[in-house]
Amino acid sequence: MFQAAVFIGSPVPFSKRTDVGIDARSYFGVDPNPPNPFGRPTTVPAHLVTDPAYLRNPAQLDVSGDDAEATLEGVQYQMFHPSTDTVRLGIPTGHVYGSRDKWFPHSKDLAALCRGDVRTVFQHCGGHEVPRGCEEELCDLIETVFSKIRR
Repeated sequence: MFQAAVFIGSPVPFSKRTDVGIDARSYFGVDPNPPNPFGRPTTVPAHLVTDPAYLRNPAQLDVSGDDAEATLEGVQYQMFHPSTDTVRLGIPTGHVYGSRDKWFPHSKDLAALCRGDVRTVFQHCGGHEVPRGCEEELCDLIETVFSKIRR
């Protein structure tokens, strides 16, 4: 579907599939019953633990009526992680992240979920932002990523 991707300050992805990733229900304060049928790991790596303000527990969502079930069905708790998942994104990818970003560990782990031979990384010294004054580096990253697309 996609031939390339550029991620800027991106966290690790989540999935509704229960046969992949880390079962992060406990991390989000959700009862982990029934147990994951595939026995997936349940411990979120310590370097990925974030400020509780960013967590979204469905019990805390303000939904009612017909929207409640649809909202809860859309919640994804399976956290993809390079330590538990062997599949790697095979399209060319570019990763831009700041060393002072709260999501820095997530961004690095997302990059590790992509194949190294088609992955390009630019780390800047800022936070969760598109870095200003780095236009040349960003253009180089994008050119590199797109030059790796198989035609």
